[in-house]
Amino acid sequence: SDQNFETAAQLLAMAPGPEFVDQLLKGMEAGLQGDRVTRIPESLQKQVESVWNARPRTPSLVSFALRLGHPAAAEAAVNSLSAPRISAAERKSLLQLLAERRVETAVPVITAMLKSEKNDAARLDLINALSQFSTAEAGQTILELFPTFSAKTRAAAVNALSTRVEWARSMLERVDRGQLKKEQISVSNLLAIQRLADPHIEKLLKKHWGNLRASQGDKEELIRNIRTTLTRSPGDAAKGRETFKSLCAQCHTLH
Repeated sequence: SDQNFETAAQLLAMAPGPEFVDQLLKGMEAGLQGDRVTRIPESLQKQVESVWNARPRTPSLVSFALRLGHPAAAEAAVNSLSAPRISAAERKSLLQLLAERRVETAVPVITAMLKSEKNDAARLDLINALSQFSTAEAGQTILELFPTFSAKTRAAAVNALSTRVEWARSMLERVDRGQLKKEQISVSNLLAIQRLADPHIEKLLKKHWGNLRASQGDKEELIRNIRTTLTRSPGDAAKGRETFKSLCAQCHTLH
């Protein structure tokens, strides 16, 4: 709210020293995670500018400033993403932030990282980040690297490619040319692709899979499986939030 932002500006202005500013930034940045700020009071804009010019470009400051729409923060975040001395945790946090904010200048950096990355967990993070963009480069890179992915990474890649018309079309065209096995695309992915409602995609779906339709039994089985999974443990809200941001937030927005 405006009142909260005004309070944040006052706290930053009243901070007795740099170390207090840094502590405030960490807390404020954590409070902004997951929220898309659309209006920032002038008083807070001035404080962000002042802190940006006075303090080192730490991940907390870059994230805080980017979430508040500071013009220089996006470029700094992209540059930090490929910095050699950044920790794995800081890189993952920046990656999620850039994807969440749809900073398209990050796409060439993320695709380059995906091409050189060999670790499966890191590749999953990169694919999930790319899935939140709509550029041709993002989808094309995932498709080009698809043969080099492990089974788990391929599943994430198919999930990503099933969310955009152009990407899904390119994936199905590879199936049509015999460059990708149709068995690698699950029924749930096919149904998601079908919902994109593209005429060319519909032709390819009918050619290779016939008429697609989720049966009532399939739906009921899915519901049973989800209920069973949910009752096995109380879950982890923090991890669930991260999963939502990386896998779901590109299509679903929580208010």
